[in-house]
Amino acid sequence: KIAASEIEQQLDVLCHWVKEYNQISELARPDATDPQVLAVAKLISCVLTPSRLCAPSTHDWLVLQSRGLWGEHGHCAALVASLSRIAFVTIATRQDFRTGYDALRQVLTVAEAHDYEPQTSQARHLYALTAVHWFEPLGNSLSQAKLAREGLLHAGDLQFVCFTYYPTISTLLDSAPTLESCADEIGSALVLA
Repeated sequence: KIAASEIEQQLDVLCHWVKEYNQISELARPDATDPQVLAVAKLISCVLTPSRLCAPSTHDWLVLQSRGLWGEHGHCAALVASLSRIAFVTIATRQDFRTGYDALRQVLTVAEAHDYEPQTSQARHLYALTAVHWFEPLGNSLSQAKLAREGLLHAGDLQFVCFTYYPTISTLLDSAPTLESCADEIGSALVLA
């Protein structure tokens, strides 16, 4: 089991990284190229979902390790997929919605600029699911989830496409003018399932 103090220390580093973020210099950074770093990044990305379900502290530690790899070696598609889970970590451990939101926006900006697909669409889905609705109008969550769905459909990632219906349906339940529009979205989800 990962020590809570280690996660807290890494969260402090994350907060500093978010506050000191410079979009121009981050976008100009080259991609990570070290084969070992790329392999570790891919492995982390593969084990995050099971670790979140079976060992939440390991999940949090892995997400924060992704941030460390990004900071030290540069960004890559696999790190986008991993680091886009950061709001899960900041919210669960510190009730820090703002840092998760800001970090995820930064990751999404880099992912879009480097055209890391389908990881950009995965990050956009997680942005819609975990962060955007806390600081922006609900309609933005809906549009981000639909953009994620389009990108994931284009990539052929049907399992992840199914996940995008969760934020759209819950957003529509909160904001749609009628239940019919929510029913239409549910119908689309059932057709895909």
